[in-house]
Amino acid sequence: VDKLGNTEDPYHRQHIMVDNLPPNSTKEVGDPHCEIAPDEYCVTTSTNITISASDDAGLRNVSYRIWYNGTWTSWFNITASLPYTFTFAEECVHYLEVYVEDNLGNSYTDNETFYVDDTTPEIIKTVGSPNVEVVAGEYYVTTSTPITIDAYDNGCCDNLTVEYRIWYNGLWSDWTEVTVPYDLYFTEECTHYLEIKAYDCLGNTVTDNETFHVDDTVPVINKTVGDPNVAGTGTPHYWVTTYTPITINASDTGCCDSLFVEISTDGANWTMITVPYIFHFTEECYHNLYIRAYDCLGHIVYDNETFYVDDTPPQVDKTIVGGGYSDGSNYYLPQSAVVYLNVTDLPDCAVGGWTLHYRIWWNGSYIVWDNVTTNVNFSFTEDCIHYLEYYVNDSLGNRYPLSGWHNETFFVDSIAPTSTLIIGDPKYPHNQGATHITTDTWLVMYGCLLYTSPSPRDLSTSR
Repeated sequence: VDKLGNTEDPYHRQHIMVDNLPPNSTKEVGDPHCEIAPDEYCVTTSTNITISASDDAGLRNVSYRIWYNGTWTSWFNITASLPYTFTFAEECVHYLEVYVEDNLGNSYTDNETFYVDDTTPEIIKTVGSPNVEVVAGEYYVTTSTPITIDAYDNGCCDNLTVEYRIWYNGLWSDWTEVTVPYDLYFTEECTHYLEIKAYDCLGNTVTDNETFHVDDTVPVINKTVGDPNVAGTGTPHYWVTTYTPITINASDTGCCDSLFVEISTDGANWTMITVPYIFHFTEECYHNLYIRAYDCLGHIVYDNETFYVDDTPPQVDKTIVGGGYSDGSNYYLPQSAVVYLNVTDLPDCAVGGWTLHYRIWWNGSYIVWDNVTTNVNFSFTEDCIHYLEYYVNDSLGNRYPLSGWHNETFFVDSIAPTSTLIIGDPKYPHNQGATHITTDTWLVMYGCLLYTSPSPRDLSTSR
């Protein structure tokens, strides 16, 4: 309308929108990802980053750039490509800066940090002592063997979780999260599987599964002392002979499938044997037999015993007191003579416990064996031929003689000899019982011994 009142016709209307706000921009972080702090993410090189923007006044410029390893890239204008998706090409720290501007010049800059991590964590498992590695990934251990679980992640995402579980007796335990390093001990014997997994929030995961045979069982020695033997009460534990078999055996019921058995005699070097093993002593007298059995984990058991080895039979000493004589083959005795049978058992390590067996033959029959454990003496009470038979043995069966028995012949005689004198001619009887002869008169004298000898002895003399 001017001053004269002239009015424009028709009326004009203009719609004005006042916009002082920057464009609306969004950034979507795909999977895998984890937000570890405001505007800080862990992602992988396969995680999609999608940039979108909108504004009622229209978009003049949407651009982004990336900082990596100390350097910014140039700006990439993606205004015509919205929504725009990209991935990071390298691991480790990146800064993503996005610039948006509308047609009115309103603008906004967004800057966020991304830790790009494609690296799988690494598990370090250390098997302490005692242990034996059977093959790679399989061990013999005890319940006192520490299994140290450790892990680390070389990737840029500072987020690591470590868990383990155990298989035993057909069942898996639940997963247990631990703070590493962590010392694990098995609480039961026999086979266990230990599975460990380490992972970050992006799902980069590594697992470790190994087999453990847990063994706390000590081997058992079984020693059998064969015959002949006599048990002692400590020193020695046994009397034996060099023919006595000593069977050495051992067993191990633990899960460690390894058993070693060694022996030593009298302090000599240890000798490895394969059980069952039959051992014999080779010399008489005092010996110590040492046995040890152990497995690969050092579980060890000893068996130490003392043996007296005796191969020597007792001896019989026969002594005759009170007259008589021997011609080297037979004995000639009066009834008054006493026969002593005395037994000695040598050497010092002899088992003792001897028994003397003897019997006497007379007049066509034997008396029964007399078995005695003390020295004996006797006299023959009848005249004529007697046979004496005897043998002796100790508690181990050592026998003298080795077989059969001693047999000796005795001629017993209690009758005095008789003599006869024949006087030839010339002779003349004297009135007082004497006989007168000359130097030419023959004298014949002979005697007779009864029972003393199997063949009469000619005792005649002549003059």
